[in-house]
Amino acid sequence: MPNSTTNVTRTVSVDKRQDGNVLKTTTTTTTTTVTKTVVPKAKKAVVTEVSYDSHAILINGKRFIFISAAIHYPRSTPAMWPKMMEKAKAAGVNCIETYLFWNLHEHDKGKFDFTEELDFLHFFKCAQNAGLYVIVRIGPYICAETNYGGYPAWLRDIPDIEIRTNSEPYKVEMERWVRMVGEILRPTLAPNGGPVILLQIENEYNLVAKRNGEKGQAYLKWAIELAQSLELDVPWVMCLGGMPGAIETINGHYGHVFVKELREQRPNQPMIWTENWPGWYDTFTTPHRVRSAENIAYGVARFIAEGGTGVNYYMYHGGTNFGRVASFLQTTSYDYGAPLDEFGFDTTKSRHLADFHSLIFANAEMLLSIEHAPAGVPIGENCLQFTFGDHLSFLCNDAVEGTEPAHVEVSLPGSAEKFKYVLHGRTVLVVDAKTGMLLYDSKNVRPESSIKREWKPSNIELSWNQWVEPLPVNRPQIAAAAVTAEDPVEMLLLTKDRTDYTWYTTTLPAGAKSIKFNGISDVFHLFVNDKYVASTRPNLDENRTPVDGADFIHEFELPGLTESSKLTVLVTAIGLIRGDWMIGDTNMVNEKKGIWGFTEVQVKDSTEPVVLKNWTMYPYLVGEALGLNTANARAVASVLPVAPVSAVEPGLPRWYISQPFDVSLDDESTGFVLNVASLYKGTIYINGRSVGRHFVTPTFPSAPAFDWLVQAVTEEKPGPPVQIRYHLPREWLKPAGNTLVILEEGAKEVDVSMVSIDLWALV
Repeated sequence: MPNSTTNVTRTVSVDKRQDGNVLKTTTTTTTTTVTKTVVPKAKKAVVTEVSYDSHAILINGKRFIFISAAIHYPRSTPAMWPKMMEKAKAAGVNCIETYLFWNLHEHDKGKFDFTEELDFLHFFKCAQNAGLYVIVRIGPYICAETNYGGYPAWLRDIPDIEIRTNSEPYKVEMERWVRMVGEILRPTLAPNGGPVILLQIENEYNLVAKRNGEKGQAYLKWAIELAQSLELDVPWVMCLGGMPGAIETINGHYGHVFVKELREQRPNQPMIWTENWPGWYDTFTTPHRVRSAENIAYGVARFIAEGGTGVNYYMYHGGTNFGRVASFLQTTSYDYGAPLDEFGFDTTKSRHLADFHSLIFANAEMLLSIEHAPAGVPIGENCLQFTFGDHLSFLCNDAVEGTEPAHVEVSLPGSAEKFKYVLHGRTVLVVDAKTGMLLYDSKNVRPESSIKREWKPSNIELSWNQWVEPLPVNRPQIAAAAVTAEDPVEMLLLTKDRTDYTWYTTTLPAGAKSIKFNGISDVFHLFVNDKYVASTRPNLDENRTPVDGADFIHEFELPGLTESSKLTVLVTAIGLIRGDWMIGDTNMVNEKKGIWGFTEVQVKDSTEPVVLKNWTMYPYLVGEALGLNTANARAVASVLPVAPVSAVEPGLPRWYISQPFDVSLDDESTGFVLNVASLYKGTIYINGRSVGRHFVTPTFPSAPAFDWLVQAVTEEKPGPPVQIRYHLPREWLKPAGNTLVILEEGAKEVDVSMVSIDLWALV
């Protein structure tokens, strides 16, 4: 067990704000406070036991408050990890939290990838080197706005499987994965010299518990028993739906509203908030949502006032959905309104929250020494006072923002006089319980904490050549072989989720005047006799009907066809669902892409529709097969009929390949983005790395199902596209000889000459 001198030294290294602002001026809580609450520098720590009591997590038998930062290793680059962790530590964070992404590690069954941004052991080592502990959420269901909720797509195709319920085929695969990663994780656990102090099994099961019923509860019980059988010697947690044997934790914008009920249900465990959402995710068809720094500070302070002793900001750094990481309709940016922005830079949120973290750690010993959290004393309408001994008093106004401020008069244990304060809606004031001095105001962002950035042009000149993707009739042999069948074959059966693209072709009868697809998704482009006809209508909904329902049925008028004609459909996926509720609350195994239902046409002078038969499917694009999306793009382009950019008939996909360009990488305070406001839909690549999907489409107000979000976030005005700028990680750029490649699906006229590289720079 570390001695007290060592603990003091490590405290200084964990929180620079404490060194400068608090520890040197607080003489009554120095050594004891440090020992109980501040993370030792993990690479030198000797941790023999991690446990918990009814109030807090225990490290070597001593209570421990944690402020955790969710950073997902696949959504940033390895070069970003240590920098972001140092920023988080400087803001008072003492833990890093991440999910494990089974969908990325085992994309193809039996083939594992733990390299580069998937090297979570290196990620943990970066945290340990920074003096931070780690919380690992194994899942394997993780949601996380990631493809298939964290599951590999091949899981869907196992015979007789049901996902996230008491299904033997599912449990066989889950157990195989969990046991394997359990052994990988074993050396990283704190009792074994590593930084990992908590593990999570499953995730947010309450969202599907009602539908899964008794089978679901049997599965959940099996899941925690599987976790315990690994004997990994650190506590397990289960968030938003748990079982005995694990700490059940809280998710939401406001954690305090769940504390009373959870404490009654689980009196022997601490109150831990696994997901404190500092903003919200974006989808391509809904406006951006914003949560203020002041509102986040209110939420976390209010939770601590209720006796919470563990908070994880989900996300502290959201990052980027590089490649095909994103789930259905998710934007490539996963900024999430997090304290560190998409590029890993500090924001006003990180600075404002840092002030509160410093206050909490300076008083942690006192906060942890109280066996039972103080009851809230009413001090006005919607206002409560929580007083911890004679040290701190939290004055809370739970009324919504914008309501009339409350003028309250309170008593404090250290003084005989009354103290008056003004409490705005959703505000927490923390005051000294002896003197009444204001120590923190969640509503007041200090001027020096305000950080402003703006987009600036980079003056990097871009010029382009283009190569037009051929229709199937002109498809060379190098591409994937055609598949023929009487009925259309569902896309994922063909692609195994290795591409977003598949062509479907068949023959239309003479006189066909309209077509109805009874099962098609996500975005598709129709051609008749090799001429573009139509595309999916806008305003795709994030949550849709079951796959045999109305949201997957599409009808189109056809041009007058007097003879039999060729129908060609390019179907593109925009990520797999991440939960049952996204397909009408049916099991995730029902997820489908491409064309799968019967397709019928209405023929002139006939009352009976004709069902189309004899389909040919062509998975992948030729440009993908040739390698235009790789680091060899320029070499590939040199042997293709590449031409300068010119007008192309809408509908045909095209590949834009930039001429080599140089980038100055000297200023690390700026981030690079590609501005594609003049494009429509496709994928962006830089030097052979996939930046992610772009989709420049109008946005529409959120569906009523998302009305609950307004309690904490504000939705911006609908209309403008939610994302037009795409993160180009500086680690993927070179001083000279960079190549951008843009796959543009071509359903609309675009102007690639307007594409530019912008800088995200401090004002």
